[in-house]
Amino acid sequence: MPVDIYFDELDVFGMMHYTRYLGLVDRAWIRHWTDRGYYWDTTGRSPDTFALPRQASITYERPIEGHGTVAVRFWSESVGRSSLVMGFRITPVHEGWAYASGRRTSIKIDPATRRPVPWTDAARADLESILQRQPVQP
Repeated sequence: MPVDIYFDELDVFGMMHYTRYLGLVDRAWIRHWTDRGYYWDTTGRSPDTFALPRQASITYERPIEGHGTVAVRFWSESVGRSSLVMGFRITPVHEGWAYASGRRTSIKIDPATRRPVPWTDAARADLESILQRQPVQP
């Protein structure tokens, strides 16, 4: 999924600030869901988009220098009743080496009660469609 990097995300050295990398993953993830017809709200009309992060880890391989476009490659590592563990790699658009890689665990919750609830059958199918144990190496 291509994601743009903007000038205001760079630090004084012209490199992407380390706190912004997970934001790139979020932008790609939101696009993945919206491309499949989901939309973001808290009313319950699109309940599978109301998921909160539980844990995230990231390893920085090389700095992203300057603004432009990168690719965020992600996959489901496991889909639980209300949880999702996803892996990701942030790479140049046309090359296979990584700027960063990591994992993120999210929990789907009910917007009203703020308690974990199961994924819908449709979301589970979407999440399982990108299920893999190891990332595909370009």
